[in-house]
Amino acid sequence: MVISIYTLVITIICSVLWGVFDGIRKHLSSRAHLIAILFYLALGFSIFFFVWLFLSDLPEWNSGYILPALFTVIFNAAANLYYIKAISVSPISNVVPFLAFTSLFTAMTGFLFLGETLSMTQIIGILILVFASLLVNGELKNSVSVLDKLSLLWQNFLKEKGAHYMILVSLLWALSAPFDKMAVASMNVASHGLFQSVLITIIYFLYLLSRKELKYLADFKKVSVSISFGALVSCLALGLQFYAYQLMKVSVFESIKRAIALFTAMLISIIYFKEKITLLKTIGVVLIIIGASLILNN
Repeated sequence: MVISIYTLVITIICSVLWGVFDGIRKHLSSRAHLIAILFYLALGFSIFFFVWLFLSDLPEWNSGYILPALFTVIFNAAANLYYIKAISVSPISNVVPFLAFTSLFTAMTGFLFLGETLSMTQIIGILILVFASLLVNGELKNSVSVLDKLSLLWQNFLKEKGAHYMILVSLLWALSAPFDKMAVASMNVASHGLFQSVLITIIYFLYLLSRKELKYLADFKKVSVSISFGALVSCLALGLQFYAYQLMKVSVFESIKRAIALFTAMLISIIYFKEKITLLKTIGVVLIIIGASLILNN
């Protein structure tokens, strides 16, 4: 399948928006209660998709929609929680690259649930993305052998708690992606976005209620501008993502998205969060770009 310029432009815009949203979530994670942040972001999604649906034509009900839609709600509600946890305990530039594993996992789930296959070149590209994600936590020490350096990369991964959360996020998003594609094939994007976001909002509200933590919703006053902007950026990104799923294989889209979003998030981490960018992180980004180029080679 040849990817058109139109599809590629949509993917690039969507990916940059997700990278910006990574930075917004990092900013919010240190300023408000985690579940309260997720509640308000999900509420923002609900409002956005409600307006979108109101301005578009109502789709006919399709009985094949409900099951995949419910799966996406469960996977995304959990993934959003662990994502916020990951960037709250580790530097964003250390853990966001591990979302490259989404590409690997999505290649598996896309094949299992959608029957989508990849070429050997694309598989090599995905493996390069995964290896590059390990490099970002490495250190260059001239006194150790190549094997010792590889061992050090693994040890750094084990020590980075946020990286463990991000691997789980990658798996959950990879499980969600094929079901999202099934859902938007049965229902339009606005309807699916509204259904998903409303249920996720309810889930987070019930979680806060069960733990008697509704008081943390008052944190909104401290971060209202950031949450509102984050909701707008993420809604646009998600809407474009649902649309892109209809135009290309989910594994290819997720791979390109993660490569561009990582580059965007790394720039934000340097400029806004003043995080240190090591030589290995730079090499890792270059390898991710190479891997993404191979994935685009159909």
